[in-house]
Amino acid sequence: MTGAPDQVKPCYRLLSMLGANVMPHPASPCIGHCQIAAQTGWCEGCWRSLTEIAAWPGMAAQDKLAVLARLSLRQQGREKPSP
Repeated sequence: MTGAPDQVKPCYRLLSMLGANVMPHPASPCIGHCQIAAQTGWCEGCWRSLTEIAAWPGMAAQDKLAVLARLSLRQQGREKPSP
């Protein structure tokens, strides 16, 4: 993967110059501590559900940002797990 970031940046720059509204994809919140809590159904490392983890690679950037916002709420105890 050497050189890949340099190859991506000019593409964003070009699209931006052409007037395209381009949003880079946020990085995965995975920290490598992958264990699903039985009580919540959320990963104890990244706080995502199995559905969110599986869908992450194919999500649009705005959907990833929405998931990241929910993770913050979960960490603060402001979102409860689905039954």
